[in-house]
Amino acid sequence: RVLFRSIKGYVITVLTTARQMVEDRELALKRITQACILAQKKGAKLIGLGGLTSSFSKGGLDLINKVDINITTGHAYTSYNVTQNFFELVRYMDLKKDISIGIVGAAGSVGSTSAKLIAREGFNNLILIDVERKKHYFEDLGKEIHNLNSSTRIEFSHQIKDIKDCDVIIAATNAPEALIKSLDLKEGAIVIDDAQPSDVHPDVLDRKDVLVIEAGVTHTPNINSNFNFGLKNRQDNFCCLAEVFVLASNEWSEHYVINRTSLDLVDEIASLGKELNFTIGKFQNFKELISNEKLLQIKDIINRNGIQN
Repeated sequence: RVLFRSIKGYVITVLTTARQMVEDRELALKRITQACILAQKKGAKLIGLGGLTSSFSKGGLDLINKVDINITTGHAYTSYNVTQNFFELVRYMDLKKDISIGIVGAAGSVGSTSAKLIAREGFNNLILIDVERKKHYFEDLGKEIHNLNSSTRIEFSHQIKDIKDCDVIIAATNAPEALIKSLDLKEGAIVIDDAQPSDVHPDVLDRKDVLVIEAGVTHTPNINSNFNFGLKNRQDNFCCLAEVFVLASNEWSEHYVINRTSLDLVDEIASLGKELNFTIGKFQNFKELISNEKLLQIKDIINRNGIQN
């Protein structure tokens, strides 16, 4: 018999828009700090930085000396779930290991970690895309990827247009607006979107020949956050929040992911999540649950284009 115990938590909202945070980073950090202090006053022992709150606090680095509370960014479990969606879709679509994979936001913690996890599994054709001011991250990232998979071919880019020929795109930026538009994608493209707010323009969801998956969803049985995140199942939660659930259930008493995660932390949190029977959520996006008919339609297009095994 499995025994469950109740752990009390809070969802605390930072009431600034993504655009406001971009335009006034000082205000954004102030509001994030206030939210953490409120959590501390309510008795929380651990706080997870969801959405843009991680990006605008340097992955929690700016908060360490401001609040007396343990912090995690959610990047470890998010990276795991993003790539689990990728691997599941690869299996379903029967895709080759040399498909072209674009990662938008590749210099960030989730984007770079996803690239390493994918390379570690033997995929060898990556296009890493991020803004030019972050190009200094790419040299070390390229070395880390080649240490994991020496045969991986890597192309670096600062142009979103370079996803046009990609078979699968992972989107993980902190941009306040949608970057990926319908004209950027070829027929049969698969977009795994982790960004909050979304990196994918709503017009992409109207295309019948493109698949968009909300990647940041974890199915968390027996846990209901009592908060409407716009997901398709009441026991679905965003991965960054699920990371907090996993750590809280293990009575974690220190920081977990600050700034950037590592593959060791990803593997650890994945194992702990499996003990709770957490899985990736059903394929969905902010428009709909993805039907089997839609998946088969995309699979047929991919088959016609000749990128399956």
